[in-house]
Amino acid sequence: MSPSTQDIRTLFLAMLGREPEAAASDDMGRLESIEAVAKAILGSPEFNARHQLDKTSPFYHYASVFDAQALFHKFELPDRAARPGLLVNFAGVAMRPEYLPGVLDGTHGQVESLPIPANWHADIAEWGAVLRSIDLARDNFTIAELGCGWGCWINNACVIAKRAGLKVHGIGVEGDREHIGFAIEACSLNGLEPDEITLITPLHRARMAMPCFRSRTRQAVRGAWKRCSTPPSPNARRLSAMERTPN
Repeated sequence: MSPSTQDIRTLFLAMLGREPEAAASDDMGRLESIEAVAKAILGSPEFNARHQLDKTSPFYHYASVFDAQALFHKFELPDRAARPGLLVNFAGVAMRPEYLPGVLDGTHGQVESLPIPANWHADIAEWGAVLRSIDLARDNFTIAELGCGWGCWINNACVIAKRAGLKVHGIGVEGDREHIGFAIEACSLNGLEPDEITLITPLHRARMAMPCFRSRTRQAVRGAWKRCSTPPSPNARRLSAMERTPN
């Protein structure tokens, strides 16, 4: 079957990290199959240059008693696809580039390759440690992330572990109200259910995050608030009361 324009676009994003030129899309569209397009890209100088491994990179300087890089291939989502407005990594985990302005500008709609030796936030050693913990888990998998921000590791680990058939629980601790909102949204974008995620945050911050998201997300915030391990301080109670009082 001849490849569609979307097929070609998806392959370019996954293999070259960019959109195809109009001329390239037309040329690839004349090939007999999607496999032929993939082979053409594989044999291109651009692909070879992009995926040439630089063994001088400091991110190759790690030691382990297991094959860390093999775990990347084991847990890779081969048929991951681009999602409009989002950045998708090798495991199919999506996030909004707006969570990290100045770092991920211009990456909307892109699909990342394997993070070997590293991607924009972690290297082989860090990724390898997380993937190893998933690989060793049986039946259940729990991860706790302190200062979770947008929920980077709870999203990545729980999505991968859940796909591997494990019952997951991600625990994120975050004090910034904007970041906790990012984490709630990211978990929803990646299909994690409210009962699979616990977000620990001060009472008033959780309440301030709630209006920004749809009902399912609000339930997640309420759940996080109810499970908060730190009793609200008098100041937090006053702030919460102020937020509920019209000006």
